[in-house]
Order: sequence, then C-alpha cells, then structure tokens
Amino acid sequence: MNLSFIDPKAFTPARNGNALLTDRLSALATMNRLNALTAIKRAGSGHIGSSFSSIDIFTLLYEQRLKEGDVFFSSKGHDAPGQYACMAAVGILSIENVLDLRRLGGLPGHPEVGTPGVVASTGSLGMGLSKARGIALARNLRAHDGRVFVMLGDGELQEGQNYEALRSIANDGLSQVKVVVDYNKIQSDKYVRCINDLGDIEAKLSAFGWTVRRADGHDFDALTAGFEAMEADHSGPQILIADTVKGRGVSFMEAAPDDGDPTMVYAWHSGAPKDEDYERAIDELVQRVRTEHEGLSVEPPELSSAAPGKPSKLTPSADGKGAPPLTIAKAIGEELVALAETRSELLVLDADLADDCGLRDFENLQPRRFFESGIAEQDMVSTAGALAGQGFTPVCGSFASFLCARANEQIYNNTCEGRKVIYIGQYAGVLPAAAGYSHQSTRDIALMAQLDKTVVVQPGSAAEARALIRWAVESSEESVYIRSLIIPPPTDLETSPSGLSPVGCGVQLADGNDLTILSYGPVLLNEALKARAALSEHGVSARVVSMPWLNRIDADWLFDAIGEGPVFVLEDHSPIGGLGDRVAQTLASAPERAAGNALHVLGIEGLPACGQPHEVLQFHGVDAESVCERVLSTRGS
Repeated sequence: MNLSFIDPKAFTPARNGNALLTDRLSALATMNRLNALTAIKRAGSGHIGSSFSSIDIFTLLYEQRLKEGDVFFSSKGHDAPGQYACMAAVGILSIENVLDLRRLGGLPGHPEVGTPGVVASTGSLGMGLSKARGIALARNLRAHDGRVFVMLGDGELQEGQNYEALRSIANDGLSQVKVVVDYNKIQSDKYVRCINDLGDIEAKLSAFGWTVRRADGHDFDALTAGFEAMEADHSGPQILIADTVKGRGVSFMEAAPDDGDPTMVYAWHSGAPKDEDYERAIDELVQRVRTEHEGLSVEPPELSSAAPGKPSKLTPSADGKGAPPLTIAKAIGEELVALAETRSELLVLDADLADDCGLRDFENLQPRRFFESGIAEQDMVSTAGALAGQGFTPVCGSFASFLCARANEQIYNNTCEGRKVIYIGQYAGVLPAAAGYSHQSTRDIALMAQLDKTVVVQPGSAAEARALIRWAVESSEESVYIRSLIIPPPTDLETSPSGLSPVGCGVQLADGNDLTILSYGPVLLNEALKARAALSEHGVSARVVSMPWLNRIDADWLFDAIGEGPVFVLEDHSPIGGLGDRVAQTLASAPERAAGNALHVLGIEGLPACGQPHEVLQFHGVDAESVCERVLSTRGS
C-alpha cells in the first residue's frame, strides 16, 4: 500500500504565515503526527498513543521554546517517533532518518545517544530526572547558563528513582531544570489510577520542593503561558503538568476520559496500525492539514510517497512445521491459569506489562491473587519475597531487561532469605530488536545465573514452557528464572517428547557426527537447525542439541551429548556469563574427557543492534548463514 509523508520543506508556509502563532503550531503538530504515524507503519512497530499525546509539547519546544544552549530530552522513550518527527521538521534529523525508524543503521525505537540531537538514552523508565540533575550540575561547574528541559510520563512517575531525584534537584537548587509531565492518564494500556494511583500529583510534587503548574497539553496558548511562567521563575526547579489525551489527533485512537473502568484496555499503546486503520488515520490527518492550512490562508502541502517497509521475518527451519506457533508468553500465562485451579498458594505479580507478559487472563480470572505493582520492579520483587516468606508461591512477570537488572539487589536479597520466587523475564534475548538496547536483554543470564539457589532456564517451545512453569511451581525447591520469548517463535520445535528434560540435561534435536551446536530458545534453535542443513551441503555433519537449563549442567549427560568433536554454543546473550561459560566450566572439570571438545561460543557481542529480526541476527553473526560460515572457518573450509 502507499505510505504518505510530508517533506519538512513543506512545513515552511505554515511556520511563516501571518496567522496566530497557536494556529500555525497546530498545523505543524498535525503534520508531525502524520509523519510519525507513517514512520511507525513503515517500521512495523512503535508507540502511537504516547507519541500523539506528546507531539503538541514537542512541537512547541522545538519550534518556539528551545534556545541555543538549552538541552531537552524525553525520559518516556516511547514517544520517540513523535519526537523524531518534530526534530525532522526543524532540521535536526532528515525525513529519511524518520522513515528509517527501527531498522539496522536507522533510528532506534527508543532514543539513544549518538542520534543527532539526543543527549540521553531513554526507554528504561525513571532515569530522566537524575540525568537532568547531572547535566545541570555539570553546567553549573562550567558556568554554563543553558536550561535543561526533560519530559516525563505519568506512569513513569511510579518508578522510585524519580523521587530520589526530585528531592536531590530541589536540594541542589537547580532552577534551570524544567520538567513537563505528559499527563495522559494511561500508562501501557490501562488507566494509571487503576494500576498504581499517583494521587494528588500536584501536592506530591510540590512536597519535594518544586514549583508546580498545570496546563492543557493540547492548547498552545495555555502551554505557552505555562512554559513562559516556568522559564521566568528562578526560585527553584519547575514542573509543568500537561493534561493530554493518549492518541490525540486521530479520533478513533484517542483514549476515552477516565471513567473508572479498571477493565479498560487502550488499544493503541504499541504496534503498527493495520492497513485499513492506517488509511483511516491518514485520511483524517490529511483533511485536518488541509483545513488548518486554509485557516492560515496558505496552500496545503503536497503528500510524498514512501516505499512500504518490508519487515524481515524469522523463517522456519528445514525441520520445522511452518506456521508460527503459540507464543511462549501466552503458553506460560495459560498454564498459570490452569495451575491456579489446584494451587491455592500461587500468586502473580505484574509490573504494568500484563498483556505483553501473557498474564491478562490470570488477572481477569483470579483478581484476588493478582497484584499490580505498576512501573516499580523493585517494589514488586521485594513484595514477592515477603509473600514467599508467608507461605505463598509468587510469580513475578516483567521484561527481562528491567526485572533482572533494576531489581537485581532485591532478587539477591530474596535468595539470601531463602525465599522461593519464580521470575519470568519476557523479551529475553536480542529479539525483538526494534525497540533498541534499552529493551533487549542480553546480560540477564549473567545477572541471574550466579545467584544462590536460583535455576535459570529458557524453554524452546510452548509445550516446554508449560512444562517448565508447572515444574517451577510444583516441584522446584529453588527460585526459578524463566527467560521467555515475547514474539511468535519461527516454528514449533519438539524440544522434549516428554515435555521437559531432567534438570541439567538437554535434548538432541538432530543427529550428526562431526560437531555439536548447543543452543536454547526457539529463535536460535531454529537458526541452529538451518545452519545444520547448510553445513551438510559442505559435507559437515552437525548435531543440534537443545539445552534449556542455562546454569545447571549434568556433566555425564553433556559428554554423552557432545561426543568427541568441537562444540559450538549458540548464545542468545553476551558470550560472557551465559550457557557457554557453564559448558566451559564443565569441560574444564574433566579435561581427560574433553580432550577433543574445542569450545566456541557464538553470542551477542557488544550492545545489541536495533532493527528487524533477520538483519539483527545477521549483524551479530548468529543467523544460520553466519553460523555456517563461522563453523566452516574454524575447520579451515
């Protein structure tokens, strides 16, 4: 289908017209919405609702408020497409940059340092105020007068680090810090009030020593007055709460006012619109652009066409069944619902990711046993530890990159107390990669595998995921960390005929005589099987072994499984601290048995790349073709 955008050069008539400033800004904001929507559609993913709620604020800042020497960044991160569109409108980025959203070598899904005009990497929520403090302190030390603007999300204010920074900035008297809160009242997909209510937000923020103002975030006169008052006040740090609407600008994407319905799920938080929804939205935006330009007495801009994006997909292996199977996240969620029928001690805790983590059915069917913490992983984990101490079996779900890193000290404390908690880290590994490195978890095995009495495991199929969560709840005497894939697996692998291999043992998926490829998780097991097929064309016979137990290895099983040839560990993680290190330790423990087992670890080197699935796997050398080439290079072929 045709994708439409407006070249930034066509923004000039609206920007320079003789009409009221508020009317000109409104026209510019509408064009920015159109470009942001097309970027998301072309990328195949992104955050529409958060981008649209904040675009009016971005437009005002970039067009009118930011002066030379000022810095601005959005701590939210989700609104990157909206910010990028506004940056392109004023020449900081090119429109080609914006249309190359979420692709290898293009703009990352969340802002990252290295992108023109981006001074702080965001996407991991709650860090923005502390970063603003650091920038302001540095400017004071260098006698630099520039102001520091930062945007926060309302759901983001559930993260505790914000409140440490609020007090510190006030204590430091950093009056050059100017904060605007995009107060759209919905976080991922539910009302903030129903997830973890912020209460009287003005009184709360004022209590930390900040001057707090409020304005309609879509009224340019009110926004301008709010910014002018905030900028003129040098008595201390300033906050402007901008009341906004998630999805503002496209009628059917706009969130309904908070009616108190706790079951409401906002549909446009993330993901790209379907073709028909994109066309409806573009038609509405184009009509508004024309109407607004008529009001400015200038010709409306011509629409330019962008080639449709072609997101790469994970193709099934030669041994696969073809159709994408049930996601691992969904399988785990369904099994938790089934377990709840017979395990009265089972509880589920969530960090504002119930839909993504497959926990929504449990929330709806077992509301008294489901506890929402909001965007507050540390609180969730410590709460779970205390519940375990009271005889319950708590399951904590969140994205792996946030759960394992941000709450690692709390997880460690739980293990020190001997509390059994089951942690489910969704979004584990390098894929999906479009959101960027803040969301890609390629160090979580290292963070979790060294914890005492904690088993780290990753299922290779939905069936194995069901068996693993059941084992974790019913049989494991230790805490369990389950790495989970959030996207549909490329194929439905039969990783274990009985559902689950014994602890410390894996399963051979394909036979071979010359070498062993040892891997885990549906994505890289699929690539390993495809690499095996490619190697056979070069006369190399490779066996493929699935090893779900990432920090438990039965030595006898391993030596039987790998035979006498070299071993290649295909790692959906950094080469440091993952399964490869455990294999190396096991081989080193019995050098006489491992004499012929040269070990090669192929993992995600450096920061994980942002882009479409196959191009990112290829970039890191863990796709089937690259694995084949790397194996052959070690054999001198």
